[in-house]
Amino acid sequence: MATVATEPEATYRRRGIFARPKGTAGLWGWATTVDHKRIGVLYGVTAVLFFLVGGSEALLIRL
Repeated sequence: MATVATEPEATYRRRGIFARPKGTAGLWGWATTVDHKRIGVLYGVTAVLFFLVGGSEALLIRL
């Protein structure tokens, strides 16, 4: 059986722009996500936010 020298780490380093992107953290990661679960959370948070804004505007109108 022949032995073959492989360089798995070197092939990953040579990829350059073709390397897989790493997930970003923080607000920018949430704003630019394509994960369907995170988009669902953002949708729910936006709905609650606008519900609160609408409720506060309704209270202001009744003053």
